[in-house]
Amino acid sequence: MADLDPRLLRAFVAVADELSFSRAAERMGLAQQALSAQIRQLESRLDTKVFKRTTRRVSLTPAGEALLPHARDALAAVDAGVEAVRQSAADAANAIAVAGVAEAGAVGTAILERFARDFSEIAVSVSDLLPPQTLLEEGGGPPAAVAFVRPPFRGVNRFATVTLLTEPRLVALPASHPLAGRESVEPSELMSETWAWVGSADRVAESYWLLEDHRYGRPPRIGGRPRGWEDLLELVAAGRAIGIVPASIAALLGPAAPKVRFVAVDDIEPSPLVLAWRPAAETPAVRELADVARVMAQRAGSPAP
Repeated sequence: MADLDPRLLRAFVAVADELSFSRAAERMGLAQQALSAQIRQLESRLDTKVFKRTTRRVSLTPAGEALLPHARDALAAVDAGVEAVRQSAADAANAIAVAGVAEAGAVGTAILERFARDFSEIAVSVSDLLPPQTLLEEGGGPPAAVAFVRPPFRGVNRFATVTLLTEPRLVALPASHPLAGRESVEPSELMSETWAWVGSADRVAESYWLLEDHRYGRPPRIGGRPRGWEDLLELVAAGRAIGIVPASIAALLGPAAPKVRFVAVDDIEPSPLVLAWRPAAETPAVRELADVARVMAQRAGSPAP
């Protein structure tokens, strides 16, 4: 089967339209000698002549007549494909997929509202993927994808990030729990409890949210792996588990969970909240959102490297 380069087909169609090598060369911005070489190459690949050439006249051969409508269709398909790619690139520059809005609570909502006001031409789609960083994994989401995430988790250093805030982690306890009336507790006082945590099988994140640095080899007793903070608080309210939650999540969801108490935990690291994206997939829309997040974080007094 002949391999017909679109470049050769364009040369063929130009000569067929003009029935003149000189006019076709001028139309294509080529030297006539270069155009003639392309037609010879096409005829060599087809193993037949497509033009009859004399000193006075150029005309199509029967093979050329048969090829012409198909050449036009092929070039139209190539042009349509190129335009589709260009349109896709233009759409990608004006669209962004965001995960982890629930993870970010009021902070994430405020950033997206400000972004929508400032960049109304950029379409924003929200994903409920859990954990949010799933959207950022190679092949796991669209090119223009960002997520509100809470490090640490495996592979976090592969992403570009803007730190939005750093906040205390609290323990969520049933209201009837003996420790529920305390202002703070030691991690050691929680080690014998049944635990729930929001996350996946990521061992780095699991260790962080189950306070494994304070267990000294004692494995946690797991009473559930809820899919969101609301589900975790339902387990706690039912007395089936306790769990560690960020302070902003406690403030956001606590009023709707009257059977849950939130107590400070001494000597544990605070929780950062960051906006993250793949550096290799950064688009203008991603940069604009990151800039909005960075400005809002700075105004709130949080570091935003």
